[in-house]
Amino acid sequence: MHPPGAEEPVHVTSVIQSRMELGGWFLFMGYAQLQDGSPSYTAHGVMGLDHSGDKVTLYWFDSQGWNPQQPFVGEWDGDTLQLSVVSDNGHDRLTYVLQGPDQYTTKVENSADGSHWNTLIEGTYRRTDTVG
Repeated sequence: MHPPGAEEPVHVTSVIQSRMELGGWFLFMGYAQLQDGSPSYTAHGVMGLDHSGDKVTLYWFDSQGWNPQQPFVGEWDGDTLQLSVVSDNGHDRLTYVLQGPDQYTTKVENSADGSHWNTLIEGTYRRTDTVG
């Protein structure tokens, strides 16, 4: 991750537990970022399709008090899903790129004006055995 003011990225371990719910219509995600073995940031996300079925939506709630007024909205382009939202926090963008059936990369970015983007988090996530 790229904390504001840090000269170099900080390396952390993150765990995501995801499952399909509500008849297979929504992906529920539990996220924990660990530093020195303890959670330093946690979040829950709910991803689904809008009513037209054309756009992916993501509601994100986290331990820093993020309470979305509206969802991130985006769409797939090949193996890349890009979602964005404009809020009191500015412009936020999430990009997921599938790297095969068991791995994906993600990037979280923020912008004050929607043109100049700052990378906040970059990561590679791999499927592992189910966690208890």
